[in-house]
Amino acid sequence: MSAFSTFNRIFLPVGILTAISVTVLSRGMVAADGPIGTCLGYHRPSGDPNATALVTTIDGSKGANLKSDGKGPYYDEMSDVRTYAHGALMVLVRWSNSCASIPPYTRYVVWDLPHPLKGAVSKGKVTDHDSWIAANSEQGFNAQTMPLGARQSSYVTEFSIYINGSLHILHFGPGTYPDKPKLNGNGTTRPTMTRTSATSWTLESANESVGRLWTNVTANKPTDLGLFKFKFKVNYTAK
Repeated sequence: MSAFSTFNRIFLPVGILTAISVTVLSRGMVAADGPIGTCLGYHRPSGDPNATALVTTIDGSKGANLKSDGKGPYYDEMSDVRTYAHGALMVLVRWSNSCASIPPYTRYVVWDLPHPLKGAVSKGKVTDHDSWIAANSEQGFNAQTMPLGARQSSYVTEFSIYINGSLHILHFGPGTYPDKPKLNGNGTTRPTMTRTSATSWTLESANESVGRLWTNVTANKPTDLGLFKFKFKVNYTAK
């Protein structure tokens, strides 16, 4: 199964084409192409003329809760990074097409969850070398066919993050996905994707952005860990 077919299966569920979805796969998470850390099988679709290599910058300015490793932009096919525009905007911080030889860690991102609301408990900072960020636009557009200047709010956004070895979902917006139907975004805000030029996009949280954190995410009764302030901005430019 290709990475993009896997992405379509997970991130474009029936009935939710009006969405931005953001998912981060972290170390130890089992995906269709194999467990991360054993066989990193994600890749830009081979030979697809519609896949555009990107340079991705995480805006870690004051107040941001998603930050880079401080080593500059994430360039497609430099170090072990893959970042590209296809139907979605993709950032794969660690990637290898060889199961026999996994490259050493070079890049990472930092997830900062120190601002719980309404009784939630701080999770502090999570440094992750294996993160995967993926963003879809709404109204059935893919990233490359969004009209220039368009701003599209998210129906459902999710960050999947391993915290102390356990999968957590930071969920934004009112929508759900079929594989996690019991989650909700009550009390959360919606991020926005903007087509800033023919070759650039921005994904940005709302003002006073709030997400709801979950664990036991596929259980009949997932564990609601409450609301967290979470601010982020990611910029993408064709390489």
